[in-house]
Amino acid sequence: MMPLLRQDYPHPYDSKTGDDATPLAQWLQTAEARNQARLRAPVIMAAQRIGLASRRCNELASEARQTRHRLLNLPAGVSAEQVTKLEERALRLELEAHAERLALWRDLQPLAESARDAAVDRIRQSWLSDLERVIGESSSWGDRL
Repeated sequence: MMPLLRQDYPHPYDSKTGDDATPLAQWLQTAEARNQARLRAPVIMAAQRIGLASRRCNELASEARQTRHRLLNLPAGVSAEQVTKLEERALRLELEAHAERLALWRDLQPLAESARDAAVDRIRQSWLSDLERVIGESSSWGDRL
């Protein structure tokens, strides 16, 4: 059985907004919106960067395959110089694809760190929200007594 998440059991205190909400609840709501934006931005940027790198690597791999195919289908009378040129071109294309993958990895690391930091902040604020809920419940129990 999957554990219940906070959104699975809404609490009446969670629905307070605007003037009804405590300052801590208002701060938590704005902090949650800020964290969602901080989480969303790296994901969008990473997806775009991955898409660009994927297209570029596919193009380079296709060119390298075509070059290797041409190399395999060369007529018997071709000079060694032409064979060497084709081999160098295929190798250069493969190295360029590898360099593109390395550049992608370097570009994604800061985005992953940014998303991780935002996720940690989100966990902290979730904890504060739960704490605020408990404080709100305990103060309402005090009012009833």
